[in-house]
Amino acid sequence: MLLLTILVTLLGLFHFSHGTFRYCKDSGSNLEACLIEAMNDALHQLKTDNKEYDLKNLDTYRIPSISIKAGTGAVHFEQNYRNIELSGLTDAVIKESYFDRDTKVFSFTAVIPKLIQKADYDINGKLLTLPVTGSGSSYLQLDNMNLKIVLTLEEYTRDGTQYYKIKSIILDMPISKLSGHFDNLFNGNKLLGDNFNRLLNDEWEVIYNDIKRPLEEAYEDQFKMYIQKFLDQVPAKELF
Repeated sequence: MLLLTILVTLLGLFHFSHGTFRYCKDSGSNLEACLIEAMNDALHQLKTDNKEYDLKNLDTYRIPSISIKAGTGAVHFEQNYRNIELSGLTDAVIKESYFDRDTKVFSFTAVIPKLIQKADYDINGKLLTLPVTGSGSSYLQLDNMNLKIVLTLEEYTRDGTQYYKIKSIILDMPISKLSGHFDNLFNGNKLLGDNFNRLLNDEWEVIYNDIKRPLEEAYEDQFKMYIQKFLDQVPAKELF
């Protein structure tokens, strides 16, 4: 979740000679305040597609597929999602931001009031003590996400020009509530399906705590691929 939100924060730092994004390259001691303002402005602009860098809008962000590993406690099954649609990213608000020009470490915190994931799913395993199997459509809602991302960059040279490469990316995705619904569980058995969905919503905190890190890892991979595609287009000297 939140791939484009990360990208947006980077865009707030960058200087494009013919673009519309604000930048903070020469902000000096006011870097943090500049970053917050610039990134929130970029979030607003990316409600529509940016054709210059082939950036899709944030209103509905699509991901082909992700797999979330089984947890070690409540969630004893791998979650496979396809045709994913994320919404709610345009409502994100950047609250904190920091970039260290020496270490090339960039971090920020964004509050997302409501992040919604709609996707086709496939699961087979056990939730708490309840065996579960099914495939169909799913809906997940994560409320009040206080997203923190730490991104470490390093420079590389291509055709005599230096660019940035993502060395590591770490997500932290705490929320205040998880709710959701899975259709067509147990081959359409309504009674068993209702029991699963009730358990998911009643015991959301135990469930989310178990899958939180696997979920973060799944999206770290997606974010890294997407952002790197963008970084490969802009020389390092034009950034930060």
